[in-house]
Amino acid sequence: MKELGSAYLNRGPFLLKLAVHELAPLLLAIPFAVVFFFQVVPFAEEQWYHYTLVVLALVAITRLPNHIVMTRVLLPPAFEWIRIRKERRTPSAKELATIYTRMTWMVPRMQLWAGTLWLLSDVVMIAYARLFLIKTWTGLLALAFTMITANVISLSFSYFTFQALVRPLLEDVNRHLHHPPREGAFRVSLRLKIGGSIFGLILLAFLTFGLFMAVKVRTLFEGYALAVNDSSALRLAGELSGPDDPRDVAGLISSYSDETRIFLVADADGGPVSEANRRYWSRDVQEAVRTAARSPQAVVKVTTESAPFWIYSVPDRPRFLVVMAHPARVQEGVLSLLGRTAVFLVAILFLMGTYIYWLTRDVMRMVDAGARYNRRLSEGDLTEVPPEWSDDELGDMADHLRVTFRGLTRLAKEIRNASEVVETEAVRLSTTSQELLPTVSDQASLAEEPTRASQETQHSMSLVSQAMSQVASATQDVSATILQMRANVADIT
Repeated sequence: MKELGSAYLNRGPFLLKLAVHELAPLLLAIPFAVVFFFQVVPFAEEQWYHYTLVVLALVAITRLPNHIVMTRVLLPPAFEWIRIRKERRTPSAKELATIYTRMTWMVPRMQLWAGTLWLLSDVVMIAYARLFLIKTWTGLLALAFTMITANVISLSFSYFTFQALVRPLLEDVNRHLHHPPREGAFRVSLRLKIGGSIFGLILLAFLTFGLFMAVKVRTLFEGYALAVNDSSALRLAGELSGPDDPRDVAGLISSYSDETRIFLVADADGGPVSEANRRYWSRDVQEAVRTAARSPQAVVKVTTESAPFWIYSVPDRPRFLVVMAHPARVQEGVLSLLGRTAVFLVAILFLMGTYIYWLTRDVMRMVDAGARYNRRLSEGDLTEVPPEWSDDELGDMADHLRVTFRGLTRLAKEIRNASEVVETEAVRLSTTSQELLPTVSDQASLAEEPTRASQETQHSMSLVSQAMSQVASATQDVSATILQMRANVADIT
């Protein structure tokens, strides 16, 4: 019988293995959540050390209650089986069934406990941020969404890490369990396991990407709006009411120009008043000026197909100051946004790809095992019973295959025993027949002397009758053995 490794037969290494399987999902979820939060709440980067300290403190504080609940509530079935294996004791069928049922519930209960710890940590994190770090509800909602994202990522991957921890124990129980319990064991639908989990992760990925893009685009445009629509543009519009010479107008525009904005001066028909920045003139600028000319407001924002424009009326002049974002700066901002978006998409694809890979490996492990043991079954190889376990319909199939293997193994042993009985009885029949041959010969010789051998004849007939009784008895034994073999075959089929 295959033995468990030392990491399972000793409590210390087993708990260390558990800690590694618990922390692995956290190492995937927390860095992604932190980077995502700083991207959607840019002002939070100034207090990154506060958030880092709170996260590390929560991870450290939750370790103690996690250890207590794990060792006293969730892991006793595993500890009980480890103790049985170390003592090399043979448990009863009822005890095995109870341990198997309790161990199948370990993974969902461990995930439920991990989700509870995440929920408590979320509440503490949001409360601390509201008191000391974030003053707006928008920032709190972004933090709450970030925490939910971290929860989902961590719990999704903890399913596989917890399974990897519990599976060797359950498969070791299966090697000893002749008939798995029909009721009580945990099972999850394979459709929900594959379709539901992937749909949920895709939905979460779309939501996080949508929030990321909305925040980034809003930040980009708000920055340009603040740069374009400021007090300096109003001062420039006021000063443009003085000069008439286009060169003076061009010099005034140059004195206000910077790397973020383009200034244009147009008449009421949308034509250029000065040659300054003439290369940025377009039909959209003309249409924007004509639209602003029909508005009674002094400052009008006009959005066209090419870009948005801010149009300022020049006091006491049929002129308009057109302010637009510098195309080079817009392009630079767009490229920066695309770069951040690409990095974010790569991170999402990495997480999704890793999850799908682990899920596929978990499913294919059972499919490959089923194909391997079915091939051995077709070849008549019953030397090893399949111990594989899974918490879905594939695991149920493995249970039935295991029962089939054990039934066929039992039938093969009974057939071998029955064949030995038949062989023994055949030897007895042959021996009896050999014993009858001299008796028959004696009867033939005695028939020539009827008077002298009458008493010997009676004695010989008695011996013949005795031998025939032995033949009849042996025949009944063989018939009973054949009937028993037929009944066993009927039970299996």
